[in-house]
Amino acid sequence: MKSQRRITADEAAQIEQENNLAPGVIACDRPITEAEENYLDQVDAYPPLAFHATGPAGKIALYLVKRDYRLSEEDFFDQTRDLLIIGRGRSRFMNSREPLSLCVTNWGSKPDGSSAMSTSINSANIGTIFTGAPRCILLLPLFTQIPPTEFEERSPGRCMYGLQVAQIIHVDLISLQGAVSMRHFHIEDIPQLIN
Repeated sequence: MKSQRRITADEAAQIEQENNLAPGVIACDRPITEAEENYLDQVDAYPPLAFHATGPAGKIALYLVKRDYRLSEEDFFDQTRDLLIIGRGRSRFMNSREPLSLCVTNWGSKPDGSSAMSTSINSANIGTIFTGAPRCILLLPLFTQIPPTEFEERSPGRCMYGLQVAQIIHVDLISLQGAVSMRHFHIEDIPQLIN
């Protein structure tokens, strides 16, 4: 039988520190919540580039952009941020320029490609774009007091019970797609998009 993962004292202390909570507030040595597991395992402490956008079912999703190693780290993240800003600014016809939608692709981590996905997002739904922001700002965790059991007089402490972000999506490739031409624009096409 597979044992359930338990939150350690170090993980609880990390959550407290990152969320400006007093030391010892987060209960440890208990089953980890799904929100805590997503917070600790799916998002780095300071992702280089991330953005909020409307995801499935109209809820806010966090998109984490992975680096393309063909460019320097600084160039890649600066140019990808610029591409997102251009897309957000061209969500409808303006000055005879076609609207652009945002296309995000994840190549998938499994050999059979079963987790691969590609989706198109209305670029008007791109929210805040973050560079190096702490994950507590990106995920907006929610905390609650753990109720005492019949063997305890008081609560053992608090836990993270949810995230205000509904979904975390890892992105391998970002492009903008013309609404009329259906042409895809990548970071190397930025000069063409701004002229």
